[in-house]
Amino acid sequence: MDLIASSSLSEGGRLRHLNTTTGEIIVERLLTYDEDERNYSYALLEGPSPVIDYVGTMSAKDDKSGGTLATWSSTFIVQGAKEAEVVQGFQVLYLKRLERLKAVVESMD
Repeated sequence: MDLIASSSLSEGGRLRHLNTTTGEIIVERLLTYDEDERNYSYALLEGPSPVIDYVGTMSAKDDKSGGTLATWSSTFIVQGAKEAEVVQGFQVLYLKRLERLKAVVESMD
């Protein structure tokens, strides 16, 4: 199931506006991008999650066996919610989205 209904970029691709399938809006700002190192980081500026100071990082590394290891991690401060539940929610989201990315890449082979 896709969580994002639409996505648009502004500021030369540095700002991303996402509309979720439930009508929520997420705004992210690209912080760093390194094509050679195959990673980028972004800040969550607006969204439904009860967090502040969110910085996410995605990377893709050679797994030394002919494949690629994709990782997605983040740091943030939880406000007004149980930290363990918020952390678990992000972990589930990341795992599902990475599994979806894997399926898309494998379908291209």
